[in-house]
Amino acid sequence: MDRHQELARLWTRNLSVVEAYLFSLWGRGEEVEELLQETITQIFQQIDKYDFDRPFLPWALGVARNVVFRHRRDFARHRQVYSQKALENLTRAFEEVSETEEILRRSLRECFARLTVKSRQICRLRYEQNLGREEIAKRQGISVNAVKIGLYRLREQLRTCIKRRLQSRGLP
Repeated sequence: MDRHQELARLWTRNLSVVEAYLFSLWGRGEEVEELLQETITQIFQQIDKYDFDRPFLPWALGVARNVVFRHRRDFARHRQVYSQKALENLTRAFEEVSETEEILRRSLRECFARLTVKSRQICRLRYEQNLGREEIAKRQGISVNAVKIGLYRLREQLRTCIKRRLQSRGLP
């Protein structure tokens, strides 16, 4: 995969976090869209400065922060002007939330892989295909009650597995 494709993949994966970050700093929707467009433009213009061995989100948030600084300077009369320290604190908070979400996603994938084939299949029918218990029971050739109990048990299994993984990483 070339650098532009990889950057596009990373951008797509982190777009919602960057957008929420910009909205928290600026607060007006139509202008946030402009800030977002300028941020992605800056990111692709600075592709040679990005080290693909480092986490993407902190770098992207730094680019977004610089875009906001430039707009802040240009629109100094905007009523929601944050201090440098407040912007740094917001950036750090967004980075931490994003890292935690990634750890949760990774833990869910790892725990899901540990389920039995039948449990994964039932889980996919329920949560990917959005089927009800009756339809799952019909497709699996089991009772509705067995589906209900099975879903309860696999959710508990996933919850316990994820909780263990988070605790092993020192997260609550």
